[in-house]
Formats: sequence, C-alpha cells, structure tokens
Amino acid sequence: MNAEKLLSLKVLELRKARRLTQRQFGEIGDVSGPYINNIEKGLRFPSLELVFQLEKGLGLSEPELSSLVIQVAYEKAIKKTQAKIV
Repeated sequence: MNAEKLLSLKVLELRKARRLTQRQFGEIGDVSGPYINNIEKGLRFPSLELVFQLEKGLGLSEPELSSLVIQVAYEKAIKKTQAKIV
C-alpha cells in the first residue's frame, strides 16, 4: 500500500477514534468537512501545514500524519527522478 493511501486511512482512523464528524475534524484544521471527506477518499492531499494543525489540535505526541506526508513527497520525487533517467 502506498503512502498516500496510508495517509487517507490514517486520517479516517484518527477521526473515527475520536468520534468526530468530518465537519468537526475539519474545524481542527480550519478546513471544511467535504475537504476532510476528499482526503479520506484519497481525492485530495493535505498540505504539511494542515497536517501539523491536525496533529497539534488532536494532541498527537508523534508525527503520525506528517511523517506520511513527507514519505509521499519522497516517493513522488523518486518517481520523478526515475522517469527522467529512463
């Protein structure tokens, strides 16, 4: 499973574990409920700034989301570099 899919599943998991609606979860990061829905479905990719806001708002002690965002960026950079080599 790639990091983008893991991120969308992690957002869903964190929201449901706290029994928050998508709207309530979005308020933590100052985004809309539909935006959270799109992240959970893998249709949108959150900015690192939003992820930091969510981690802080949820009181996460470890960078559960931001580490996945960084991993996705790394994977995309590798693919782009490989495409240039080939």
